[in-house]
Amino acid sequence: MCGIVGFTGGKNQNLLKRMADSISYRGPDAEGFFVDDKINLGQRRLSIIDLEGGKQPMFDPSGQIAVVFNGEIYNYAQIKTDYLSDYNFVTTSDTEVIIAMYLKFGTECVKYFNGMFAFAFWDARKDLLFIARDRLGKKPLYLRELNGQIYFASEPKALIVDVLGKPKINLKALSLYLRFQFIPANISIWEGIEKLLPGHYLIWVNGKKEISRYWDLKFEGKPSDPKDFEGLIEDSVKIRLVSDVPLGIFLSGGLDSTTISYFAAKHSTQKIKTFSIGFEDESFDETKYSQLAANFLQTDHHHQFFSEKDVIDLVPKIFSLLDEPMADASILPTTLLTAFTRQHVTVALGGDGADEIFAGYPTFQAHVLADLYRYLPSFIKTNINKVITNLPVSHNNFSLDFKLKRFIRGADLQSFWRDLEWTSAFNLSEQEKLFKPEIRPGSGISDQNRFVADFLENRDLHDYKNQVLNFWQKGYLVDDIFVKMDRAAMYNSLEARSPFMDYRVVELVNNLPFDQKIRHWRTKFLLKETMKDKLPKEIVFRPKKGFGIPLAKWFAGSLKEFLLETLSKENIESVGIFDFEYINELINSHLNGQEDNRIKLWTLVVFVQWYNNFYK
Repeated sequence: MCGIVGFTGGKNQNLLKRMADSISYRGPDAEGFFVDDKINLGQRRLSIIDLEGGKQPMFDPSGQIAVVFNGEIYNYAQIKTDYLSDYNFVTTSDTEVIIAMYLKFGTECVKYFNGMFAFAFWDARKDLLFIARDRLGKKPLYLRELNGQIYFASEPKALIVDVLGKPKINLKALSLYLRFQFIPANISIWEGIEKLLPGHYLIWVNGKKEISRYWDLKFEGKPSDPKDFEGLIEDSVKIRLVSDVPLGIFLSGGLDSTTISYFAAKHSTQKIKTFSIGFEDESFDETKYSQLAANFLQTDHHHQFFSEKDVIDLVPKIFSLLDEPMADASILPTTLLTAFTRQHVTVALGGDGADEIFAGYPTFQAHVLADLYRYLPSFIKTNINKVITNLPVSHNNFSLDFKLKRFIRGADLQSFWRDLEWTSAFNLSEQEKLFKPEIRPGSGISDQNRFVADFLENRDLHDYKNQVLNFWQKGYLVDDIFVKMDRAAMYNSLEARSPFMDYRVVELVNNLPFDQKIRHWRTKFLLKETMKDKLPKEIVFRPKKGFGIPLAKWFAGSLKEFLLETLSKENIESVGIFDFEYINELINSHLNGQEDNRIKLWTLVVFVQWYNNFYK
């Protein structure tokens, strides 16, 4: 697990080092650089496999091929056996396996790797730069073209160090952020800085760029056999236990993390270490369940309580590091969890991704209701909407009135557009009010529907339920969940692994019939069936509980001063993009208890804090 940086063109080790230093927390154990007349490669290393022999950049035996690599190849030992029996290895590192596979298969080598990775090869024989990102997009990789050269880095902050300069804000990306609360697809908040998409690789030769896709999500391919799932998730956990440094498991007490802990305990030669955190506010505390799971599995469990103040005090620190706005407030408790875990281990496994492949969110259940709601007579719907609209506002975490008001907001729409309306902060009409007339990104707003449809809808899918899963997996999972965990873990120099995100597991589950995911209102049907005789029923069948914080209540209390200061007239006018009067209305109606504007306000707070830290 590391941070990588680099660029084509003449030698410039000073710039290369500044880029690497900007993300030094990703790799506190070592740094390495290679520069010549055509390429500059740099890496900050968090040592996990082959602590002495895995230093980077690493070269092939001829010295003509160099690589910098962020991530892990979990099947590297099997690759050695299957394809590289005649290769003379000098290390036990998975990085050397990548080099050997490139020598044998060229750019096709990516198809053999099971892991999370972003890497860059320089092949001096061909003056060729080869950059690749893993299938699901667990590891980030950003690109910037400037003055006829290409620059790359694990995080965009490395692409805006002083000598490179800060690009303008990408208004289309900002508009998308205000809707999604994250920035989807290949664009970023910075004009001219892009992401390499998951399952893609890039070739750069003589100033010419070519991007190719080597893998994509499939939902209607060869049918899978549900009986294969248990063996596959078990093997996925097993191969992620390989580490030359201390390893543990995030254990919230939910089904996903407890499943991972169960199979980890089964294949560990010693008692596994598990980690959880708790909070004073019972509305988002899971201590009861994490302790239940730890006791049942007899783990070496570590737990720490945090106060409301601990979470709030973390806010300025997060915004000083988060170089793109991302309004998932659960990054705060996630950062506390990773920091606590890092005190004991260097690698941790978690349950990320199960909700997105097994339709585990309440919105998937809401689709069932919405299919019925759409066919109600209009006068009945009018009366239902009137009752729900007039429900008193509660600032409890995900209160009933909040969920019902969200439901009617998108229930009449079709397919995944419901999800987009249910989860968005500012829909298109609200954005028209938010942006100053002279600043509105024009086609950036009007083209959003087309952009979302083209990238996230996948119109080739015949079942809208699979369109919804495609939307969550290509959008929210990649650019929210993965970004949140990557940044939170890397800020604390911790490697986070996600067994549910083994591409073999994803392929199998995506090609299962939908009733293996939701059946009779029960979400994650197959996962629960698999684990119901292995884990306590209280864990397998407990209601879904997100890793959130009670923003609505905090905005009216302990975060009120922070909210008013961040979204003050002076701050908003200095940003110069938004209409302060509209924002002030949102604040007042929330504080007066007329509306629950937690999502809108937090989305704006995150952007203004980001702007003040990274742009202003």
